[in-house]
Amino acid sequence: MNLKLLWRRTFNLLRNPKMEWEEIRDENIQRDALYKNYLIPYCTIYALSTFVGMLIWTSNDSFAKIIIQTLVDFSVPCGAAIALSYAIERLSVNFDSTKDLTLSTKLAIFALAPYFLFMIVGHLIEPLNGIMRLVSFYSLYVLWLGFKPVLGTVTEQRLGYTVLTVLIFVGIILVTHLIVQGLLAIIF
Repeated sequence: MNLKLLWRRTFNLLRNPKMEWEEIRDENIQRDALYKNYLIPYCTIYALSTFVGMLIWTSNDSFAKIIIQTLVDFSVPCGAAIALSYAIERLSVNFDSTKDLTLSTKLAIFALAPYFLFMIVGHLIEPLNGIMRLVSFYSLYVLWLGFKPVLGTVTEQRLGYTVLTVLIFVGIILVTHLIVQGLLAIIF
């Protein structure tokens, strides 16, 4: 895990997302490297922030509950980002965009980078959690900006593509959480 590379990419997406999307588009990286170098580290740090934050800020949760929530906060975003990349790729033909799974994976993972950063801060500093949740909506803007340089989506199609992508992502997260919570209820 290259934390310096991860931080640089995330910081650049916050500071100047238009320029960073151009760099992302031109970067020669395969899907497995995207998962290994970006998605798994993002999800790992996000889950660890859940673990540490719950240890610091909750006093009545059992250690088992904290471990379970940590595992959920690793697996759900990872799975959702992968599913989202397939959804973006499948929808590309409907929005006059390039149909390419690697590019769609780049878009899905890197659009979530600001969300991960803000939510990590929110987990670690509980009094800021509400503000960080609001600020995390910046990821929607980053996603919207990414469609044109990464997939070549025409300007007129970007808003619809972004809205549909966000709705699909929210649906994936909700369904995944329900399934995981149901399984955990059966097991525990």
